[in-house]
Amino acid sequence: MTRDPPVPPPDVVATAADMRGAEPDDRYRELLDDLPDAVLVNQGGRFVYGNKATCALLGYESPAAFAGVRIEDVVHPVDVSSVRAATANPDTSLRLVERRAVRRDGTTFTVEVSAAPAMWGGRPAHAIVARDVAARNELQATISRMERVVAVGMLAARVGHEVNNPLAYIMGNLELAADEVSDLLQSATEAAAPHLLASLPNRLTELGLLLADAREGAERVCAVVNDLRSLTVGSDAEKEVVSIPQALDVAAATAATELHHRARVLKDYGPVPDVLAHEARLVQAFVNLLLNAARNIPSGDASKHQVRLVTRTDVEGHAVVLIEDTGAGVPPAAVGGGLGTSFASSGGLSFSVSQMMLQTLGGDVSAETLPEGGTRLRVTLPGARPVQKPPSRPTPPAEAEARTRRARVLVVDDDPFIGRTVTRSLSRDHDVISTVRARDVLERLERGERFDLVLCDLMMPDLDGMELHAEVVQRFPDQAPRLAFMTGGAYTARARAFLDSGVLRLDKPFSAADVRDMVRRVAP
Repeated sequence: MTRDPPVPPPDVVATAADMRGAEPDDRYRELLDDLPDAVLVNQGGRFVYGNKATCALLGYESPAAFAGVRIEDVVHPVDVSSVRAATANPDTSLRLVERRAVRRDGTTFTVEVSAAPAMWGGRPAHAIVARDVAARNELQATISRMERVVAVGMLAARVGHEVNNPLAYIMGNLELAADEVSDLLQSATEAAAPHLLASLPNRLTELGLLLADAREGAERVCAVVNDLRSLTVGSDAEKEVVSIPQALDVAAATAATELHHRARVLKDYGPVPDVLAHEARLVQAFVNLLLNAARNIPSGDASKHQVRLVTRTDVEGHAVVLIEDTGAGVPPAAVGGGLGTSFASSGGLSFSVSQMMLQTLGGDVSAETLPEGGTRLRVTLPGARPVQKPPSRPTPPAEAEARTRRARVLVVDDDPFIGRTVTRSLSRDHDVISTVRARDVLERLERGERFDLVLCDLMMPDLDGMELHAEVVQRFPDQAPRLAFMTGGAYTARARAFLDSGVLRLDKPFSAADVRDMVRRVAP
């Protein structure tokens, strides 16, 4: 994984190079001893000085105990030759590189090390500065975790905004519809019933409009949930063939709240290959980059700014995504390297997190300031061959007709509202039994009952869907093909593997039509 160029250690080499005289001044020793990085002085293959940080890093009790240690004692055998070559004569030096070091107890670890000619005690020497890479990597990991927490918080705020708007008119319209139905029922039982017949068509039409608007709001909430579902796949998920334009559309929808008040989003999707990726990581990387773009654009005048999404294919067949904005451009501190920290801090969410996500997918991202102002982010990903799926077999008319018979259905969900909704969706055409306990399925099967379909929530408090499936397969194999599972999302690797194993599933939120279609698919 490519990292940001490391921050150079303090300029202790220059300090050491200026040392003259029989012995270094005590003030120099105090300065070197207080430095956080390990500072070593080597003369003729042996170390004549190591500061306190050196002793702590390599496991020596004191600088005196470190004096006289050889290069071979603290450098891994594979790297000894390169370190020796760098300190072989007064003209050689070693720029900042990674080498493996050996502690006094024999454990090995990686350090960033640089070396330069110096004078020590009036004799030529080499001053060496070393820094533990593990400590730096841990700091970077901590920063990354903090950035993810910030990203989750901002995502939650955006989701709340996107869901609260449709919920407001869903609740309002349903309340109006309930009032209208109540008024119609009351009017039908009073003397005004004849007058009711004249107004009934208009009132029913208005009632239908209220319910239609409520349904449209519910579909908007479903779209938000589906977008979120694409972001919740764990790191152990299998890669799949992902459409770049589709992933960009989901990312743009997720970031829409932040972009809406700042810029117009323009899409210029040219021919681009699909990529082999974790869809969740790819979408989240695009979300972060879009929010970086938004943060670089002032809020309040969206008509003057734009964020442009471009896709194309490069000469090597790679997928290329350009995210161009009319904001402030790449900060000067970020030009030429170090984009992760400086660019992300100016743009809001983590550029470096996106970079790491893309690098795990075999790609990368770079940034540049456009001549006319603004920023261009360039994402490159290796293309993947699309998976050829076998064509679905159309249902013959005779078979479809045969599946319209009344089926016996058992609905299992610990949320009684779900159970009632599914029952209402099916009870006109089928015989439906509803329960809130998964163990009721086993008890009914033990008594000899059989069902054309058992529709069970995956996560049940008494017996989850996976355990239920295992019991049915072992004890009632004839009913196993009749099991289908309702799920609002798989939050563990075990649950994801189970749902991906080929079991019948119905993803929440679902419609009445989805439920009826499940019965037609499963019932003989």
